[in-house]
Amino acid sequence: MHVIDGHSHIGNDTFWKNVGDIQEYLKNLEKKGISEAFIMSVACPTIERNDQKVSLLIHGEKNIENDHLRIIKNKDGSITKELIKKNDNPYKEANDLIYNIVTNNSSPIKLNYVPLIHPYYYSYEDFISNLKRGAKMFKIHGIAGGVLPDNISDEFFEMIESLGVSLIIHTDYSKTNDLQMSNSPDAWLNRLSKYNIDVYLAHAARLSENAISTINQDSRYMVGIGPDLLLSRPGRNYIDTNHYLETCLEKFNINKMIFDIDYPWNIISNQDYSLDWDSIDRINSLLSKNEQEIVYNKNIEKITKGKEVRK
Repeated sequence: MHVIDGHSHIGNDTFWKNVGDIQEYLKNLEKKGISEAFIMSVACPTIERNDQKVSLLIHGEKNIENDHLRIIKNKDGSITKELIKKNDNPYKEANDLIYNIVTNNSSPIKLNYVPLIHPYYYSYEDFISNLKRGAKMFKIHGIAGGVLPDNISDEFFEMIESLGVSLIIHTDYSKTNDLQMSNSPDAWLNRLSKYNIDVYLAHAARLSENAISTINQDSRYMVGIGPDLLLSRPGRNYIDTNHYLETCLEKFNINKMIFDIDYPWNIISNQDYSLDWDSIDRINSLLSKNEQEIVYNKNIEKITKGKEVRK
């Protein structure tokens, strides 16, 4: 069976212990019989540039939208802060690294390039450049990027719509954190509702009942269902459950779910951050062969191949 991982990350994240290492990732995909993947940068990428370590976007906790900075740690230990400006995609260098991995890939695993994009700092030229690289989806991580869906311009969504590309959007849940609450699945679906854009909502839209109802009834939307062990922990979803996968299968139509690993966030334990590669085995135990094929490849192929991308 052709199994596709719809959503995993490569690179060094400023705020996450695990590194997304391409060799480790490919080795484990081969072990599990996964033959294709959509890969993208980690959410808060830190890259090495000559003798510098550069965090490509850090936002302030109090002034989220007006304090987006590039933080550069110089060889002498000094710190340089650069304010990110309009039309300056902060993730360009991280996207270049992913693209180089995809183009130089010699493994039997087919890799697909997914650029990380920031809705406040995009440019049309950057979009076109990434489309020419073969991108069929763009990833938005509102928490890492300090993005409020309600404050994204209509122009941004109109451009996405006109180009015919899909979005992968991180969804979050909290009862207390303003940024997380602003990036709820309900907030994203409300903002997206008037646009003809195919959207892949990560983390099963946090099992929001309102979102589940909308997604099941609307052909534009699908959900990724990983990483299931992390999302089975208390306080991660609107429906608090330690049987996350089973709840996804109960709540969502089978033609709405996409298999994804979300490496390197596919952890077993918060104590040692050890990685889990067995989600495919758990899914196999819950689904028929026909259902597996729908979740493993047919749904992701719909959202990436359903419309002609216009360059």
